[in-house]
Amino acid sequence: MAIEYKLGWEKELRRREALGVEAPAPFPHPDDIVINMKTGQVEIRGPMTKEEQEDWEKAEHSRLITTCLSLKSSNDPKAAKGPGSVRDP
Repeated sequence: MAIEYKLGWEKELRRREALGVEAPAPFPHPDDIVINMKTGQVEIRGPMTKEEQEDWEKAEHSRLITTCLSLKSSNDPKAAKGPGSVRDP
């Protein structure tokens, strides 16, 4: 069943792209469905609903902000010395 869903939506998304059709993406997105062909185990690595998609986007936004702030502080020589360290004049 999962393989039919995944393959069917992959085909539909290619059709939409070829025709320039804009429509909402399915939930779950076929790219988020991972099928272990040896065991038949199915793993969904993405949102299952529109509401979950909004939560995933908020979490991704927060993660990106945290990463940017971390990179900024690691590139700041003053921040790299840390609190209480002796700074050169």
